[in-house]
Amino acid sequence: MASGNELRALGEQEGIALLRYSYERGFRFFDMADTYKTHQLVGKALRDKDRNEYTLTSKMWLHKEVEKPLDEQISAKEIVTRFLQEYETDYIDILQIHCMMKPGWTSLYQRYMDEMEELKEKGFILSHGVSCHSYEAAKEAVVHPWVDVIHFRFNPFGARMEGTVEENLELLKVAQENGKGTIIMKVAGEGSFDSETVGRSIKYVAKLETADTMVVGMNSKEQVDFLIAKTAEALHEENTDTVKL
Repeated sequence: MASGNELRALGEQEGIALLRYSYERGFRFFDMADTYKTHQLVGKALRDKDRNEYTLTSKMWLHKEVEKPLDEQISAKEIVTRFLQEYETDYIDILQIHCMMKPGWTSLYQRYMDEMEELKEKGFILSHGVSCHSYEAAKEAVVHPWVDVIHFRFNPFGARMEGTVEENLELLKVAQENGKGTIIMKVAGEGSFDSETVGRSIKYVAKLETADTMVVGMNSKEQVDFLIAKTAEALHEENTDTVKL
């Protein structure tokens, strides 16, 4: 469940209620980011749940930090310490560097990559990676040995993504071959699709063998139920070929 501005806009009471409803309906993957300002909502919503039963992700926004002199940059340890407090947890399952746009990011963010590896070794995070908002950044991510998990911009209509559908499908294949986890975002075209198109996109992505999971922003119980229904339709169709568009 991806819950960014949509979740925050609901306010604390309604946001927590929606998160708990999602959990009751079977959601166990909660995808957040520092820029969403929703860690505390998730922490409150899930504080009475078994921590081993769900997955927490977050992303660090570091674009301004890497422009500073090295001795002025905030450390990954400081950021993660705050995240853990906000989430009310001892560890984060997946921690990523947020919104990679340009090639060469593996050099620019090397300091943070090294620190995230140390945090992984100590058990504060279980895996690390990047969310890629450009095709070139994703090309670098799918082959880099440091990367455990990648957020991909992808939907079968090519909306709000770079590269063709075919090119991105090939990247997903390479990521899988290299042992990377794959999370599909922009399934709803960043909110640009009507409900019929969203449903078709969900069904397509749900059947991709190269996609481990997908995240869709939701702001109502009806949208939660819609996602569940369309995913179930895709997974239970007798024809296991890719959903026809």
